Amino acid sequence: MSAVDLLSGPALTVVTGPAGVGRSHALRLAADAAARQGTPVLALRLAPEDRAEPWYLVGRVLAALNPSGPSGRAVEPPAATLTGLLRRRAGLVLVLDDAQWADTESVRVLRDVLADPAGPAIRCLAAVRTGGGAPVPRPRPGLAARVVPLRPRPPDDTDALVARLLRATPHQDLAAAVRRYAVGVPAAVDAVLTGYRAAGHLVLADGRAGLRDPSAVPVIPPGHQLLRPVHRLGRSARAVARALAVLQPFGPAAPALIARALDLPPEQVRRQLATARTEGVVRTRSGCWTVTTPALALGLVAGHGPYERRRIAQVAVEALCDDPSAVPDPHYLPDRLVEAGGSVDPARAVALLREAAAGAGGSPADAARWWAAAADLSGSATDHVEAALSGAAAALRRGLRDEVGRVLEPVLAAYADDLTPGQHTEAAALLAGTTRQRDAESGDGTPSRVAAPLPLADRCLLDFRAGRWTAALDGAVLAEAAGQAGTDPPVAAVAAQVLLAQGRPNRARAVLDAADQPAHLLAPARADLHRALGDARAASGVLRAALDRFATAELWVLAAELAAEHYDAGTVRAAREASLSAYPEALVRMIVDRDADAAAEAVRRARALNQPYELARTLERAVRWVGHDPTALAEAYQILGGLGALLHRSRLRQLAREHDAPVAGRAETVAEGDRLLAVLVADGLSNRELAAATQNSEKSVEGRLSRLFARTGYRSRVELATAVLAGTFGTGAATVNGGPAR
Repeated sequence: MSAVDLLSGPALTVVTGPAGVGRSHALRLAADAAARQGTPVLALRLAPEDRAEPWYLVGRVLAALNPSGPSGRAVEPPAATLTGLLRRRAGLVLVLDDAQWADTESVRVLRDVLADPAGPAIRCLAAVRTGGGAPVPRPRPGLAARVVPLRPRPPDDTDALVARLLRATPHQDLAAAVRRYAVGVPAAVDAVLTGYRAAGHLVLADGRAGLRDPSAVPVIPPGHQLLRPVHRLGRSARAVARALAVLQPFGPAAPALIARALDLPPEQVRRQLATARTEGVVRTRSGCWTVTTPALALGLVAGHGPYERRRIAQVAVEALCDDPSAVPDPHYLPDRLVEAGGSVDPARAVALLREAAAGAGGSPADAARWWAAAADLSGSATDHVEAALSGAAAALRRGLRDEVGRVLEPVLAAYADDLTPGQHTEAAALLAGTTRQRDAESGDGTPSRVAAPLPLADRCLLDFRAGRWTAALDGAVLAEAAGQAGTDPPVAAVAAQVLLAQGRPNRARAVLDAADQPAHLLAPARADLHRALGDARAASGVLRAALDRFATAELWVLAAELAAEHYDAGTVRAAREASLSAYPEALVRMIVDRDADAAAEAVRRARALNQPYELARTLERAVRWVGHDPTALAEAYQILGGLGALLHRSRLRQLAREHDAPVAGRAETVAEGDRLLAVLVADGLSNRELAAATQNSEKSVEGRLSRLFARTGYRSRVELATAVLAGTFGTGAATVNGGPAR
């Protein structure tokens, strides 16, 4: 509901909702809107202690309306005095925040004043927190009133709030993390973003926002508004709430464990939990006490002192030793063992930590933390080495290559004689910049065993291969900004491939030129770019230079294709003789030998990969070089459409016409041809480059542009480019490539 809607309501509007959901914000917006309209506003905020003082609220209203009147607390009966003052303030909007703390005497009088048909024409907007034991005031009969409940926001609204707060589109990993910690509560959303920014985890680039390390935990600032209800609690209630933040996974058993950890009587724990519930810090459902949001729980845990942290962790470990199934989360026990330190049986703790660390292959940061705790307790050289190896892997995974040596070298020097051959190999691989265990990927492009979120660069590659190109492009931009570009292939190459396929070759070239990566790693993307713009000589030069340094399967496939197009017998022979793995070898044989069996094998293997773009390109190549099943072009065309690959779809349409296997109707072909031409113009291509990209003559391009201007009403390239970049090119509000070009 908008601020204007709140102001246009009945005499009394009560805005309700849990702590942090935005009640105060809604009232502020309404008060500001009223002030802009010239409407008089009186805004007051109440506190818990105000409820115990009779006539306190009425006294504050009287003092604000009549500063020259008698000072001191209002005395009964104030209704006549209040009514007289309000009659001179017709149209006044009375805004009461935290109205659940209003004293009962004042509430009764204000309801009578608002309900009096002969009384002053004023309105009251009151915010009442729910879920904390404070009842919503009931309007008296005859009083025009309404209740407006505010609830936690759904996921899409949460993403939109993140975008507004950061003025950037959130990457999927950032969006997922905010949803998880904030559960739709706006104050928690702000706290999480503030915590990520303060800890240096947030990356902002080109209108996008992401996390350097998606597994990172936000550090909630102690002074954030989300923690204000905690600060209002007494010392004992704060301690109980902090303990609950750690022990809440135990469900109904949590209060008893809190009593043991804090050495408090169970009845006192129950009273303090009730007090914390009144302040909106905790809640109870089905007999289980929990902190209202995970973000608030993080803020509570951050307030633990060293002894308090160890003691609570010790109690949790002892409870899990008695009942290992009490908390199913596999991270919970090792994390509590880390916090408990030497306060639990060292031998058992070391064994449990080693077991957890050894099984955390998909989460090197967790493994490093658990190995380090085991090393502190055991003093074992093996544990110290494993902690260093996991820590280096975690740093490399986050793109912090300079950190790898700093973590590894001191440990390798101290324990050189204790390293096994396998550990020597792992250390060498890490120092060379490769992870000791890559996350496995299932056939559908999803991680098959990942215990922690992937870093931006790895997520970018995963999204690209799985056909999630918008997310891949976002991830590439953010990974570059975060210094995580060194994957294979580099994220710059991924971004360039996406941009080229979408019809933005100049943008692709700019990405490649700006990339700080070895030339041979960018060579496939750069060669594709030159070929798309009709410069076969430049493409051949890029591939030859790359093959001289590092002959990869992908480079040989591209070289073989280019050589076959231009009858380069030497390169064809070299490609045939190259020793490649099975899948690229089939592609090479298909291209250079026109081998139908190799084409069938290549298609079969491409399908097994379940990577949409790779399958589409293989189907196209099989038809182009061998004439293998032209009807498969329709499948490739559909795949490319889902990816937004306008340029590749254009080339596929021409190939389909050559094989008498049309993939689109006349109207669709014209519309998509116009869209591609508009995107290429917006990217700044000359007529010669337009001709090469669309495989037409320059004269044909000039004619197509004239017809495009006539059909759309745009009068110049500038107007056309502006429409494309604004996302308004096409019919009505139609967009290009699924959304406004960035």
